[in-house]
Amino acid sequence: MTWIEVVDSAVKIGLGALIAGVIAFLLSSTQHSHELKKSKVDREFEMLKEVAEKVENFNNIL
Repeated sequence: MTWIEVVDSAVKIGLGALIAGVIAFLLSSTQHSHELKKSKVDREFEMLKEVAEKVENFNNIL
């Protein structure tokens, strides 16, 4: 095996690892932002449920 073949193999492996790392980072950051949005929507829904229950209790008392 010549040094050119070794360098060629190293470049191929390095580029493959770099591409995989970049894609993994992008997927992870996208998933994280979606999780944040989902948790925000869930919190807002729970707050609306709580307010609706309080309004219903108030109307029943009146």
